[in-house]
Amino acid sequence: MSSTAKSALSCRVAPLLLAAVLMVAVPIVAGTAPMAFAKEAVVLNSDDDSLSVIDTTTYKETSRSYIGRAPHHLMKTPDGKSLI
Repeated sequence: MSSTAKSALSCRVAPLLLAAVLMVAVPIVAGTAPMAFAKEAVVLNSDDDSLSVIDTTTYKETSRSYIGRAPHHLMKTPDGKSLI
């Protein structure tokens, strides 16, 4: 991946990571139970027609899959094993 592509990815991923951190921090400050913390986050990249998997301990993209035109809305299957 070129440095320009990495920079562009960082600009898109950073706001999502901030949102994830706030989702964990706000319930703690508010005195409620924190949300569960996952080892990986799935991020839809609508501009790139792809899906990224982010390692939440290092905040680095571990994989990317091209999935079609302007992906949006992820949904967990009832058994909790897949995202569609």
